[in-house]
Amino acid sequence: MLRFLSVVFFGLMALGCGSSESQLGEKPANLVPEETMANILMQVHLNEARISKYGLSSSDSASILFNRLQAKTLKQYGVDTSAYTKSYIYYSARPADLARIYERVVEQLKEAQKAKEKVVSKKPVS
Repeated sequence: MLRFLSVVFFGLMALGCGSSESQLGEKPANLVPEETMANILMQVHLNEARISKYGLSSSDSASILFNRLQAKTLKQYGVDTSAYTKSYIYYSARPADLARIYERVVEQLKEAQKAKEKVVSKKPVS
């Protein structure tokens, strides 16, 4: 998972910031703040990983499960689907902004991994 995010991050950095603001479109009125977007994206990637671990034979089942998990995540952060989609498009058109968001995602995932490793190492051996 971290390898995938690193590839995305470095790919975005390679794109650079060559586009002007007028070419990229205007900032949506309901733009999700970068910190919130990072939290949502972290959950989205964790949800994708969970679904892939289930090994569902039907892509329809996986899609339904992902949509439910995504709706739950968006509700948790008080963001509607439209705001999330518009914000993702806005940030995607600005590689430096999206790279900054994914830096946060990667850091949060590293922290979550460290916390998980602490819990696992404290469990008594049966």
